[in-house]
Order: sequence, then C-alpha cells, then structure tokens
Amino acid sequence: MRILIVADWHAVRGGSERYVHWLRESLVAEGHHARLFTGGASASETGAEYAAFAPEALAARAFTQLFNPFALASLHAALRDFRPDAVLLCGFLDHLSPAILALLRGIPTVLSVHDYKLICPVAQKLLPDEAICAYRAGSVCWTQGCVGLLHWLRDQPRYGAVRVGTGSIDRVVACSEWLRRVLAEQGIASEALLIPGPPPSPSFRRQPAAEPRFLFLGRLSREKGVHTLLGAFHRVRREHPTATLRLAGEGAERGALVRLSSELGLGEAVVFTGWLEPSAVEAELARAWALVAPSVWAEPMGLVTVEANVRRVPVIASETGGFAETIEPGAGGLLVPNGDVDALASAMLKVATGRAFGDLILPEAVARRTAARHDLGQHTRKLVEILQEAREPAPRLGVPR
Repeated sequence: MRILIVADWHAVRGGSERYVHWLRESLVAEGHHARLFTGGASASETGAEYAAFAPEALAARAFTQLFNPFALASLHAALRDFRPDAVLLCGFLDHLSPAILALLRGIPTVLSVHDYKLICPVAQKLLPDEAICAYRAGSVCWTQGCVGLLHWLRDQPRYGAVRVGTGSIDRVVACSEWLRRVLAEQGIASEALLIPGPPPSPSFRRQPAAEPRFLFLGRLSREKGVHTLLGAFHRVRREHPTATLRLAGEGAERGALVRLSSELGLGEAVVFTGWLEPSAVEAELARAWALVAPSVWAEPMGLVTVEANVRRVPVIASETGGFAETIEPGAGGLLVPNGDVDALASAMLKVATGRAFGDLILPEAVARRTAARHDLGQHTRKLVEILQEAREPAPRLGVPR
C-alpha cells in the first residue's frame, strides 16, 4: 500500500517526531511504500520526501495557523506526485493548518492523535494555575486566562475549519485509552492504539551509578513539570547529599529552570545535558537509578516511560494521564499525584534509600510485558489494517423489503 504520512514538525524534537520516523521505517519493512510530508522544518532536517514552509515569526503564524498557502500548494504537489492509497495524518494545527484538510477529501484518511490540540487552543488541557482543565473549549478558554482575547477570536474560524475539515476523515486513532476517553468527552469518536517504543540497542547494558542518580528526558516546558522536579530534588538532597539529577532535553523553560536550580542551591548536582542523540539517551538510562516523569498536565501517553521500562529502569511518574497505562504500579514504577512536590520527593527518596526497587534493575518479565504492549511491528500491522478498512467503501443502507 502507498501511504503518505502527513505531520507537523517541531524544532524541539519529541515523542511524536520519533514515532513518525519509527513508523515509516516499520511500514517499509512490512513491504509498504511510505513517504513523509512535513510542515515546520525542511526536508533535509526531517528526512521527509516532501516539506512545506511554515514561518516561525509569531505574527506570521497567527495567519498561517489558520490558512497556510505554502502547505496547501506543497501538499497538492505531493499528492499528485505520490498518489497515495491512504493518508495518515499525524498533526496539522501548528504549521500545516486546517486548510490542507480540503485536499484530503476523497482520499482514505486516518487521523492519529497524540495530544490535545484538536480540543484545546493551548494543546495542554492545563489551566494557568496548573490544574488539569475539565472544561470544553469555548469562551472559557479566554475567561480562564488560558489565551488572550485576540488569540481566542483568531481561533474561532480556525477551529470552525477543523470541525468542517475533519468531517471527511475516515477514522481517528488515539495514542492511549486516556486520550480516547478525553476525546469522547469532547464528542470525537476514536479508538485507542498505543504508541510503540523502541527496543534497547544490542549494546545496551544496565549499569546503575554508584550513588543515587535521577534522570529526566523530555522538553523543558511548563507542562512537563521540571520545576516541580527541582523542588522535589532539593528535598531529596537534604537527606542524600550525593544524589544527582540529569535533565536531558531542550525547551523554552531552560533559562528559568537554570535560575531556579541556582536559587535552590543545587549547584553541580543538577546537570542540563541539552538534547541528546538516541545513543546518548541510552547511556543516560543505563546509569540512572530511576527515570522521573513529573508532568503537571495529564500526559496523553508518555513514551519516555516505555523507553525506560523496556531497558529495566524504574520510573517515577504522574498518575493522572497516560502514564498509568504504560507503567505497572509497584512493578515498573511509582505513580504520584500530578504537581505534588512532597509526593514526588517521597517517591524519589524511596528509590534513593532502597525501599523501592532495591536492585535498581527491573525484572526481565516487566521489561518483556512492556515491550509486548508497545511492539512496533504489532502497532504497524494494526494501523495498516485500519488504513485498509478506511479504503473500503462505506456499506450502503438498504431499504427493508
């Protein structure tokens, strides 16, 4: 089958971008002809066969997020060149714009949802006070202070175009059961299909450091809760002065987090590594006593915890959201209330003192079960099945005789 993967692409690479690369490789390995169309980065940056220009300037994006003429022209050319049997749409609201949806009418299309952008103008379902948002998008987004009035007014035609454009999409898949339920509450029917995680490389060897060492992997952004982690780690250091914390990632909050770390007097105990290549990520996981995923938002799934558990690394993560589906509580990790500094510090101390995961290496059975739930080949075959079903004409409604 000829499959075109259409995806927004972000400067700070995350789980969605890695997933798209793994999926394309897996589709090719399964004998399909898969190509990638991206918006927001050049083809040389993404490895895509097709790419659309999207401006980075905020003033320009205010317009192109509503209607991106460059994406429209580029996708039209890509569809004419490749002539796909089906399209897998993995994001369009940041760079490609809802305008591209009109081009997909008549082409079997499956929308793969990995976040809250379809139902939340700030894409986080997180209120300014860091409470998880339970509202349905509307004027409340402005009255609660999530967006300004001009942003809210701009989004009315934008989300109107989304509602019209997505009406022709054949199927919707969500990256977790949690996200499927959230979408259902907003009137969007979907089916859950867990995102796969990459297996350990053949050379990976688990070798925990001699002293307590905690690791964060991800974007340095507000919803990821790194400020909460620094507060918790400050308390851990009072009892374990030799404990260290390594923050692997980049993002808009880096400067503020560096300042917070300094204000807390954490000094060289906290290391900001920047963005790491996959081999360097594995090296960090090999040495960590535990991976910490302290998200204050309800993480839609949380691929990073899968990457840790399949490498037999214990995890400490927020309990509301998709992490609860990827972690076996007590066996693969500890779950704590989102944004709770005391609970997070307590869980980290349990690991540091050996009261939890005393061996520091998870049982092989836990890693195998996690890998089986998030197997790339199984995921790919199920997705192809969904794409093939989308190609089948809808059954005609017969008149009873």
